[in-house]
Amino acid sequence: MYDQVKVYADEKKVSVDDFVVSLIRTITPQKNPRKKKYQMKAVEELSPVLQSILNMPRTGQVDANDINGDKARLEYYTDKYELA
Repeated sequence: MYDQVKVYADEKKVSVDDFVVSLIRTITPQKNPRKKKYQMKAVEELSPVLQSILNMPRTGQVDANDINGDKARLEYYTDKYELA
């Protein structure tokens, strides 16, 4: 088996050790602290402190043509500060 691995490693221009290490890495789970998976929570699920920091409306949905929430944010501030 070693001879077959040596031939393959030579073809790929890597050492047998590097080839074996790369195989082991592909079949074992690696713990990489940089690759964390996060899931965004709805505003309603956040703590009241975070909700107040965001200053976003707590109910309702954003219109499809307002994907960034700019119109909803403007409406919220207009109502909050009685600008209209």
